[in-house]
Amino acid sequence: MKRWVSTVMLLSLLGSFAAPIVATAVETTESTASGASESTTINSLSSDPQQTVPTESAPIPEKTEDTKESVEIKNSLQFDKTSEFVDKDLSKDQTELNLVGTVNSSVENNQPVIFEMTKSFTVKDNEADEKIILNETNETIGKYTVDATGERTKYTLNFNKLVKGDTRFKLILLGTITRGPDQTVDFYQADQKLFQLAVPKLKESEESSSMSESETTATTDSAKSSTTDNSKKTTETSKENEPTKKKNTIKAKANEQKARRAAGPIDDLFTQFAPGDNFVSDSSLDFDPDPPTINSVIDFKLNFVIPESVRTEMVPGDYYEMDFPQGLAIGTPSPSGNLTDNDGTIYGTYIFDATTQKLRITFTQQDGKDFLPPENGSVTADVHFDTKKIMQPGQTSIVYPTKTNIPPLTIKIKPTVGSSISKAGHTDTPNNPNKVIWNVDFNKDFSELTNPLLTEHFPDQVTFNKEETGAVTIYPLNVDFNGNVIDTG
Repeated sequence: MKRWVSTVMLLSLLGSFAAPIVATAVETTESTASGASESTTINSLSSDPQQTVPTESAPIPEKTEDTKESVEIKNSLQFDKTSEFVDKDLSKDQTELNLVGTVNSSVENNQPVIFEMTKSFTVKDNEADEKIILNETNETIGKYTVDATGERTKYTLNFNKLVKGDTRFKLILLGTITRGPDQTVDFYQADQKLFQLAVPKLKESEESSSMSESETTATTDSAKSSTTDNSKKTTETSKENEPTKKKNTIKAKANEQKARRAAGPIDDLFTQFAPGDNFVSDSSLDFDPDPPTINSVIDFKLNFVIPESVRTEMVPGDYYEMDFPQGLAIGTPSPSGNLTDNDGTIYGTYIFDATTQKLRITFTQQDGKDFLPPENGSVTADVHFDTKKIMQPGQTSIVYPTKTNIPPLTIKIKPTVGSSISKAGHTDTPNNPNKVIWNVDFNKDFSELTNPLLTEHFPDQVTFNKEETGAVTIYPLNVDFNGNVIDTG
């Protein structure tokens, strides 16, 4: 006996297109007396080559390939801004570096993490033996080794275990600071700069203390010796002057570094020493009147922030300059002035240049004062809308330069109009008219209206025929900045 199953069209509804599969199934059943066993076959009529697969006792082939995929191990190193230098032993010119960081791991592993440090800071114990790595609770979580034979000091961190995700760690390094033109300690991984720490400034009190100590020692040694000759006195005098010479050398090298670089835009300093940070923190606009009209006076304010890593690299005359936002205009005379701190010290100047339509902030050094750029500050000026760019009232966008990372600001400029509604009419013919056509213009001041209702009271002499086609027609209006109707939409 034969039993047929009709053709079935199967459509895939989950894909981006329908994939038809046409299949015909034939089921054949023979008498048990023939001794043949029951079997079923499926013939594929798809676009693949035709195959006949017996399903009665078809064995499942065993997979002999090793399908285990290799897992990529990635450890990313990052240092915290809480890392700092701490004076440890002034008599021995020793400084402690507390280095705090995080290793982010793609999977759990124990691979070594390697970084390099410039030799502005020289670790005291740089032998090959291992030192301990601590966690935030000062527990040992691994060991590290130091290799100072290269151009930069190499640190190899061997953690007991790096978990998937973040592993926090701390290194306490004791060493000395080499003060010179390089005023920072830089950290690298695979020749990529990761982090930077400013070298702590030498304190005047520490230098004076060192000088007094040298003078006292020299005097004591002189008193003890009754047979001091001229050569010994010369040696003692030289020792007394060492702190002063060291201080002058530091200043000379610092001045030499600044003299080598001419003042210029600080954009490159941000790129090099503070990647990801931005000079401009935010900006605000205050309008008078508000809501604004095309004639509004705009109080423009820009706030800025300078990170420590950039301030230590700046020289007098460095500046920040940006194009003024599109949609705003600087008027004459160009607003300008001084930038001062809380003590009244002038640390810079600013100008909103009406000729170039640019804002420039220049950092200066006041006579008799140290050059100390501020951590943050702001500049303000009264500006106006740019009528060359903004041609009619309504919504418009103020577009800041890309370098500021400030998104466009959408505002609505309202027309200056005495009345938001007006009405005028005319007859269909000058003589013996049959109709009066009224034009009612409303919301000419761009007010925000919710479900507005317009009511008309007709005089007794006329009758409103609402059945007539086009009896009432509503059009959008285009008006100028004074509320005058330009045309209808």
